[in-house]
Amino acid sequence: MWGFLGYTVLWEGQPFAVTRVFVSSVLGVVLLLPVRIVIWGIRAAEELAGRTFDLSSNNLWIAFVASALGAAIALAAFLGGRWVIGRLVRARARSGGPV
Repeated sequence: MWGFLGYTVLWEGQPFAVTRVFVSSVLGVVLLLPVRIVIWGIRAAEELAGRTFDLSSNNLWIAFVASALGAAIALAAFLGGRWVIGRLVRARARSGGPV
């Protein structure tokens, strides 16, 4: 849902209009991160191809890719946090401190 929400904000202007101030804000960076990564990937592919792509009538696939990317980022953050907390708990248990 994270990536799809970012897509709807950029392409549909919902639930609020996107301004440069919003895009540069912390909330904008976090909300739009999956879509930004997809757009950076498109830009890199355009550089490799040596031309720009016309995505004006075919951009819904960006929502699905951004959704999958948002899910992957959220899963990686969850698993990384779980790993760090597990290491801290095990280190405290070995040191004899409170768990």
